[in-house]
Amino acid sequence: MAIPDVVVTKILVACARHCCICRRFKPLHLHVHHIVEKSEGGTDDEQNLIATCMTCHSDVHTQTKLTRRFTPAELRMHRDAVYALVREGKLPSAEVHGAIENAAGSVARQIIVTPTAAGLMAESVEMLLAAACIPDDQGNGPTLAVHWKDPFFVRVGARNFGSEDARVAAKYSKAFQLLLDGGFIENEAGVLHRLTHEGWILADELLAAGAKEAGG
Repeated sequence: MAIPDVVVTKILVACARHCCICRRFKPLHLHVHHIVEKSEGGTDDEQNLIATCMTCHSDVHTQTKLTRRFTPAELRMHRDAVYALVREGKLPSAEVHGAIENAAGSVARQIIVTPTAAGLMAESVEMLLAAACIPDDQGNGPTLAVHWKDPFFVRVGARNFGSEDARVAAKYSKAFQLLLDGGFIENEAGVLHRLTHEGWILADELLAAGAKEAGG
Protein backbone atom coordinates (compact mmCIF):
# COMPACT_ATOMS: atom_id res chain seq x y z
CA MET A 1 0.00 0.00 0.00
CA ALA A 2 1.31 3.46 -0.94
CA ILE A 3 2.16 6.07 1.68
CA PRO A 4 -0.98 8.23 2.21
CA ASP A 5 -0.91 11.49 0.24
CA VAL A 6 -1.51 13.57 3.36
CA VAL A 7 1.63 12.11 4.96
CA VAL A 8 3.72 12.64 1.82
CA THR A 9 2.55 16.27 1.69
CA LYS A 10 3.60 16.87 5.31
CA ILE A 11 7.07 15.46 4.59
CA LEU A 12 7.55 17.61 1.47
CA VAL A 13 6.38 20.73 3.29
CA ALA A 14 8.61 20.06 6.29
CA CYS A 15 11.72 19.87 4.08
CA ALA A 16 10.51 22.63 1.71
CA ARG A 17 11.17 20.15 -1.12
CA HIS A 18 14.87 19.84 -0.32
CA CYS A 19 16.66 16.51 -0.29
CA CYS A 20 17.36 15.68 3.35
CA ILE A 21 20.76 14.17 2.45
CA CYS A 22 22.41 16.60 0.00
CA ARG A 23 20.08 19.50 0.98
CA ARG A 24 19.59 20.58 -2.63
CA PHE A 25 16.26 22.02 -3.77
CA LYS A 26 14.72 19.26 -5.91
CA PRO A 27 11.03 20.12 -6.32
CA LEU A 28 10.31 17.51 -9.02
CA HIS A 29 12.89 14.87 -8.16
CA LEU A 30 12.20 13.70 -4.61
CA HIS A 31 11.32 10.29 -3.22
CA VAL A 32 9.67 9.87 0.16
CA HIS A 33 11.71 6.98 1.46
CA HIS A 34 11.11 4.56 4.35
CA ILE A 35 13.97 4.81 6.83
CA VAL A 36 13.21 1.30 8.04
CA GLU A 37 11.75 -0.66 5.13
CA LYS A 38 8.25 -2.05 5.60
CA SER A 39 9.60 -5.51 4.88
CA GLU A 40 11.76 -5.06 7.98
CA GLY A 41 8.93 -3.83 10.19
CA GLY A 42 8.89 -0.14 9.24
CA THR A 43 5.67 1.88 9.09
CA ASP A 44 4.24 4.77 7.07
CA ASP A 45 4.48 7.08 10.10
CA GLU A 46 6.16 10.45 9.54
CA GLN A 47 8.96 9.50 11.93
CA ASN A 48 9.92 6.63 9.61
CA LEU A 49 9.98 8.72 6.43
CA ILE A 50 12.55 10.96 4.76
CA ALA A 51 12.56 12.93 1.50
CA THR A 52 15.58 12.25 -0.72
CA CYS A 53 16.50 13.14 -4.28
CA MET A 54 16.86 10.33 -6.80
CA THR A 55 20.65 10.26 -6.52
CA CYS A 56 20.71 10.13 -2.73
CA HIS A 57 17.85 7.60 -2.70
CA SER A 58 20.01 5.34 -4.82
CA ASP A 59 22.97 5.85 -2.48
CA VAL A 60 20.85 4.92 0.53
CA HIS A 61 20.01 1.59 -1.09
CA THR A 62 23.52 0.87 -2.38
CA GLN A 63 25.28 -2.10 -0.82
CA THR A 64 28.94 -1.38 -0.21
CA LYS A 65 31.87 -3.17 1.38
CA LEU A 66 34.40 -0.34 1.52
CA THR A 67 32.32 2.48 3.00
CA ARG A 68 29.68 2.81 5.68
CA ARG A 69 26.05 2.63 4.63
CA PHE A 70 23.43 5.07 5.90
CA THR A 71 21.98 3.88 9.18
CA PRO A 72 18.39 4.62 10.29
CA ALA A 73 19.74 6.86 13.07
CA GLU A 74 21.88 8.86 10.63
CA LEU A 75 18.97 9.28 8.19
CA ARG A 76 16.75 10.61 10.96
CA MET A 77 19.44 13.07 12.04
CA HIS A 78 19.90 14.33 8.47
CA ARG A 79 16.14 14.74 8.11
CA ASP A 80 15.69 16.53 11.43
CA ALA A 81 18.56 18.90 10.62
CA VAL A 82 16.89 19.92 7.34
CA TYR A 83 13.53 20.36 9.06
CA ALA A 84 15.23 22.66 11.60
CA LEU A 85 16.83 24.74 8.84
CA VAL A 86 13.40 25.21 7.25
CA ARG A 87 11.83 26.22 10.57
CA GLU A 88 14.65 28.71 11.18
CA GLY A 89 14.18 30.29 7.77
CA LYS A 90 17.62 29.18 6.52
CA LEU A 91 15.97 27.07 3.82
CA PRO A 92 14.75 27.66 1.12
CA SER A 93 18.04 29.17 -0.01
CA ALA A 94 18.77 31.70 -2.72
CA GLU A 95 18.70 28.74 -5.13
CA VAL A 96 14.97 28.37 -4.53
CA HIS A 97 14.30 32.04 -5.18
CA GLY A 98 16.34 31.74 -8.37
CA ALA A 99 14.14 28.88 -9.51
CA ILE A 100 11.05 30.97 -8.80
CA GLU A 101 12.42 33.85 -10.85
CA ASN A 102 13.44 31.55 -13.71
CA ALA A 103 10.00 29.99 -13.84
CA ALA A 104 8.22 33.34 -13.58
CA GLY A 105 10.41 34.64 -16.38
CA SER A 106 9.16 31.91 -18.72
CA VAL A 107 5.50 32.34 -17.76
CA ALA A 108 4.42 33.96 -21.04
CA ARG A 109 5.56 30.96 -23.06
CA GLN A 110 4.25 28.47 -20.54
CA ILE A 111 0.79 30.04 -20.44
CA ILE A 112 0.56 29.55 -24.20
CA VAL A 113 1.65 25.90 -24.22
CA THR A 114 0.06 24.73 -20.96
CA PRO A 115 -3.76 24.64 -21.14
CA THR A 116 -4.12 24.56 -17.34
CA ALA A 117 -2.28 27.87 -17.09
CA ALA A 118 -4.50 29.66 -19.63
CA GLY A 119 -5.86 32.92 -18.31
CA LEU A 120 -3.37 33.40 -15.49
CA MET A 121 -1.33 36.56 -15.12
CA ALA A 122 2.40 36.74 -14.47
CA GLU A 123 1.54 38.02 -10.98
CA SER A 124 -0.61 34.91 -10.42
CA VAL A 125 2.37 32.71 -11.24
CA GLU A 126 4.65 34.74 -8.95
CA MET A 127 2.36 34.07 -6.00
CA LEU A 128 1.71 30.45 -6.95
CA LEU A 129 5.41 29.59 -7.14
CA ALA A 130 6.21 31.42 -3.93
CA ALA A 131 3.46 29.49 -2.15
CA ALA A 132 4.89 26.23 -3.50
CA CYS A 133 8.43 26.96 -2.31
CA ILE A 134 8.42 29.28 0.70
CA PRO A 135 7.15 28.16 4.15
CA ASP A 136 5.23 30.60 6.31
CA ASP A 137 6.87 32.49 9.19
CA GLN A 138 6.44 29.55 11.55
CA GLY A 139 7.78 27.04 9.02
CA ASN A 140 4.41 25.30 8.90
CA GLY A 141 4.23 25.05 5.15
CA PRO A 142 3.28 27.27 2.24
CA THR A 143 0.38 29.67 2.83
CA LEU A 144 -0.91 32.83 1.21
CA ALA A 145 -2.21 35.39 3.69
CA VAL A 146 -4.39 37.93 1.89
CA HIS A 147 -5.08 41.49 3.02
CA TRP A 148 -8.16 42.58 1.08
CA LYS A 149 -8.42 46.18 2.33
CA ASP A 150 -6.45 49.08 0.87
CA PRO A 151 -3.73 48.50 0.03
CA PHE A 152 -4.32 44.95 -1.21
CA PHE A 153 -1.37 42.60 -0.74
CA VAL A 154 -0.66 38.90 -0.29
CA ARG A 155 2.00 37.67 2.13
CA VAL A 156 3.87 34.42 1.45
CA GLY A 157 6.53 33.66 4.05
CA ALA A 158 8.48 36.88 4.42
CA ARG A 159 7.51 38.21 0.97
CA ASN A 160 4.70 40.64 0.19
CA PHE A 161 3.02 40.72 -3.21
CA GLY A 162 1.30 44.06 -3.82
CA SER A 163 2.01 47.76 -3.64
CA GLU A 164 0.90 51.07 -2.21
CA ASP A 165 0.24 52.02 -5.84
CA ALA A 166 -3.48 51.45 -6.42
CA ARG A 167 -2.99 50.22 -9.99
CA VAL A 168 -0.39 47.65 -8.98
CA ALA A 169 -2.49 46.54 -6.00
CA ALA A 170 -5.49 46.09 -8.32
CA LYS A 171 -3.37 43.95 -10.64
CA TYR A 172 -2.35 41.64 -7.79
CA SER A 173 -5.93 41.50 -6.55
CA LYS A 174 -7.08 40.32 -9.96
CA ALA A 175 -4.17 37.85 -10.17
CA PHE A 176 -5.07 36.40 -6.78
CA GLN A 177 -8.73 36.08 -7.77
CA LEU A 178 -7.70 34.18 -10.91
CA LEU A 179 -5.89 31.64 -8.72
CA LEU A 180 -9.03 31.23 -6.62
CA ASP A 181 -11.37 30.99 -9.60
CA GLY A 182 -9.07 28.50 -11.32
CA GLY A 183 -9.07 26.21 -8.29
CA PHE A 184 -5.31 26.54 -7.77
CA ILE A 185 -5.67 27.84 -4.20
CA GLU A 186 -8.37 27.47 -1.56
CA ASN A 187 -9.29 29.21 1.67
CA GLU A 188 -8.10 27.34 4.74
CA ALA A 189 -9.05 29.63 7.62
CA GLY A 190 -9.84 33.31 7.60
CA VAL A 191 -7.25 35.11 5.50
CA LEU A 192 -5.07 32.02 5.01
CA HIS A 193 -5.08 30.14 1.72
CA ARG A 194 -3.18 27.06 0.56
CA LEU A 195 -2.42 25.44 -2.77
CA THR A 196 -4.84 22.80 -4.00
CA HIS A 197 -3.75 19.59 -5.73
CA GLU A 198 -4.17 21.39 -9.06
CA GLY A 199 -2.05 24.27 -7.76
CA TRP A 200 0.80 21.94 -6.82
CA ILE A 201 0.69 20.30 -10.26
CA LEU A 202 0.80 23.64 -12.06
CA ALA A 203 3.62 24.92 -9.83
CA ASP A 204 5.68 21.83 -10.62
CA GLU A 205 5.05 22.29 -14.36
CA LEU A 206 6.15 25.91 -14.21
CA LEU A 207 9.22 25.20 -12.09
CA ALA A 208 10.24 22.48 -14.55
CA ALA A 209 9.75 24.91 -17.45
CA GLY A 210 11.81 27.58 -15.69
CA ALA A 211 14.63 25.17 -14.89
CA LYS A 212 14.67 23.90 -18.49
CA GLU A 213 14.85 27.43 -19.88
CA ALA A 214 17.56 28.45 -17.44
CA GLY A 215 19.59 25.45 -18.55
CA GLY A 216 19.20 26.37 -22.23
